[in-house]
Amino acid sequence: MKTLSRWIRSAVAVGVVAVLLRPGLAIGHGTPKGSIGFDFSVVVDSQFIEITADVDLPTGFAVELRNLLDVNHDYQVQTPDEQQRLLWMIQAGDGPVSLMVDGKKVILAPLYNPKLRLSTRDSASLLGRGKLRASWFGYTPKGLGRGSRVEFRRSLWSSYPATSRLVLGGQDGLGFADTKVVEKSFKAGEEGRFQFVVQTPFASRAAATRNANPDARADTQRRMIPANAVQLAEALAQNYSHLLPADERQRIGGIHRRLRMGIQKVQFRRRADAETLTSLNKASSELVALLETCDGVVRLDLQETASFPRSPRSVHLPGDAGAFLLRVENGTGPHRGRIYDRSFDIGEFREPLSAGAIRSGVTWIMARITDLPADPTILKIALGAGEATKLVPLRLESPKAARLKMTVLSDDDGQAVPAMVSLRWKTCNLDRRPATALDLVPQFGGQGRQTSLRSARLTGLRGKGFWVVSGPFEMDLPPGEWEVTVRRGPEHSIESGEFTLKPGERLERVIRPRRWINMPEGGWYSGDDHVHSRILSDADARNLLTYVAAEDIHLANIVKMGDINRTFFQQRGHGKDYRVSDGLRVLVPGQECPRTHEQLGHTLAMNTKSFIRDTSRYYLYDTVFDEVHRQGGFSGYAHINRDLFFVHRDMSMNIPRGKVDFGEILQFGNLGTDLYYEFLNLGYPLTASAGSDLPWGGSIGEVRVYAQLGKKNFSADNWFEAFGKGHTFVSSGPMLELDVEGALPGDTVELDEDRSVQVRARLRINPQLGAHKLELIAHGEAIKSVTGKGVGDGEIVLNASVPVTGGLWLALRGRGADGSLAHTTPVYLARRGMRFWKMNEVESLIAKRLSQLDEIEGIVATARTAVADGTSVGLIEIQELAEQGDQLLDRVRLARGNYATLRKTYETELKLR
Repeated sequence: MKTLSRWIRSAVAVGVVAVLLRPGLAIGHGTPKGSIGFDFSVVVDSQFIEITADVDLPTGFAVELRNLLDVNHDYQVQTPDEQQRLLWMIQAGDGPVSLMVDGKKVILAPLYNPKLRLSTRDSASLLGRGKLRASWFGYTPKGLGRGSRVEFRRSLWSSYPATSRLVLGGQDGLGFADTKVVEKSFKAGEEGRFQFVVQTPFASRAAATRNANPDARADTQRRMIPANAVQLAEALAQNYSHLLPADERQRIGGIHRRLRMGIQKVQFRRRADAETLTSLNKASSELVALLETCDGVVRLDLQETASFPRSPRSVHLPGDAGAFLLRVENGTGPHRGRIYDRSFDIGEFREPLSAGAIRSGVTWIMARITDLPADPTILKIALGAGEATKLVPLRLESPKAARLKMTVLSDDDGQAVPAMVSLRWKTCNLDRRPATALDLVPQFGGQGRQTSLRSARLTGLRGKGFWVVSGPFEMDLPPGEWEVTVRRGPEHSIESGEFTLKPGERLERVIRPRRWINMPEGGWYSGDDHVHSRILSDADARNLLTYVAAEDIHLANIVKMGDINRTFFQQRGHGKDYRVSDGLRVLVPGQECPRTHEQLGHTLAMNTKSFIRDTSRYYLYDTVFDEVHRQGGFSGYAHINRDLFFVHRDMSMNIPRGKVDFGEILQFGNLGTDLYYEFLNLGYPLTASAGSDLPWGGSIGEVRVYAQLGKKNFSADNWFEAFGKGHTFVSSGPMLELDVEGALPGDTVELDEDRSVQVRARLRINPQLGAHKLELIAHGEAIKSVTGKGVGDGEIVLNASVPVTGGLWLALRGRGADGSLAHTTPVYLARRGMRFWKMNEVESLIAKRLSQLDEIEGIVATARTAVADGTSVGLIEIQELAEQGDQLLDRVRLARGNYATLRKTYETELKLR
């Protein structure tokens, strides 16, 4: 997938970041070049004043700001820590915005952390502009009334030229004499000031309501900034409730929910009503009161030297991980919260832990500790900045570790096997990596989800995070309550249990996930058509084969990926010599290429002998399809379940030309059949397939395609032979069987006359998940369905007699009670000489296909215009599309000819019917 980060990295490579220092060169949209655009909303009601700022930043400024926030250069994710750093940056000095009422300053507090995002590329520039949102609120002064003067000032980035738009709103009867929408331009260094006069005072009822709610006007200094409070509350509720008094631990979850819902309501509505702000205020105040009751809090006062100990204070953690709280007071002001992570792993440890400048008021610091040595350890914390920095030494202590040995056994032969394992320490609700867990990240090449803890796109326990564990392991663990969950693909039941480890104890656990169904016994073998991973060494291959075994997949199509600029996920080679197998499972090199994002979609190929890529003909997908077939492979499309990357365009061009074998209709837990049904309803056979798209997907085999090998032994060749016949179904849980008078999915049945056919169908699923529904699909519509009983019910049977007039395709669609899904490739039935299409939709479907061919002609024309006017400079994709345009349009004309022939066939068959 082409991500925004690549566009930004490209921009940085050519020096766009230098725009920060030369703002006059920035590219703007609606805001003059080099200017920062401010869009302020100030809303005043009888209880609160709320200010929201939407800031439009020049590209270079935005990129540089993001660089300062994000040391890993992942431009798409803004972590809580980054939000905190951004908050401090824009809060420097006297504050980014201020409000005066009758000459008196209104105390403003941030409502939630600012959000920074970089907009996507548009047609006029390599990058759009950056967007920043921030918000503040304060209490409405009691004296605000007719004739009151309200002055708003902006000091945020005042050294840059700016265009500012301010919208002023009054509620509860409040009205202003001045215009409510003001737009101004300010020079660099010029103060951004707006002034208003109150014309209509608050309605008496509103004022009475305000004065009758003293709790709603609690002192701002006694509450915690909601953005900080929600982060602390979430950490306490999810992981570190052990810091709270035992009889108060139930409260933290409710406080967190109220804070989270209040902030979400503000973000969703762009401003909050008084009730929401009051709720936020009360919830944050409750959190502060709860923190004050915690035992073991290290309390410091920056203005009282005596509060700093001469020798280290002891802090007790529950194990080699945990958290503790510091309460740092620095005069009067609101409560704030910060969270810092500190690992004592030798590769990550840095000393001291710097908490930065401590602003006025009370700052609560949560230090989350991992990899703590077994021996007492000193941690130094630096408070303040520059010469005012004070070091606080703390002695961290923990109880003696316990030891766990764990083995996962195969239910087939009782031998130790790889498995997907989740091991969680309930004391801190922290995941623990098993000692034999694989490190998969190096093989992902910086793409997709960069973690070896794989969370499948599945519901319930199946969807939680699991490690790929290669075999038995033994390791030290902190004492306390533990939970272990083991998964081995959908043909096995999940095993989950709890145990307690005592300090110094050694415990052994053996887990044997029960196989509830053995699909290979019936000739069905599972595959994943879309796995991204580097394989350049035997170690890479062993890693991935172990992963496949842990998920109980038999065949994985390991795809080298490419676009017109480069390739990803390098392989040692292609063809049979580069397959990797242990006899039960096999890794087969394949490819996802050609692959365009804004033009024709992503393709997949399986069982090829070489990697096929020619950038001079990159948009001519049929040339790759033809070579794939020449090599004995299969060509298809990725992501058709969601019609991603305009894949419908190439499908409309190449499916009628007989170039395509299969399509991914199940991925990321989503069964999408709209496009699939449209081509089936035009009489084009297409094999149903499924792929995880690891590492973007959750885990190998979270969705899978089963192929029916009959009585043949499993091998890659036999699996591909079955796949080539369309003998498949896709699944994320249910197992399907479809028999139409002996015909399997993918088979074509010619009838001598119109008649009814007998259908036998079955859905089986792990009773732990439960059966929900089995549907018989004809021409895209459910003509018969049977509903299961849910959890505990593992089977649904459906028998039907289906009349066939002319032609028909029949397939099964199944659903588990947990939301898991399955679908077969159809059985195709037609009278001799006829198609299996849906006659009453043929004309509309042909018209839709022709309109999508129009889209291809449109993108070629747009590319040629971009080349002619010079806007495509540096964009190889656009230049090559224009260059290859004539050949692409030739193929469009061929496809139009196919549809013209199809229409004549339809007219002829219509008469016969």
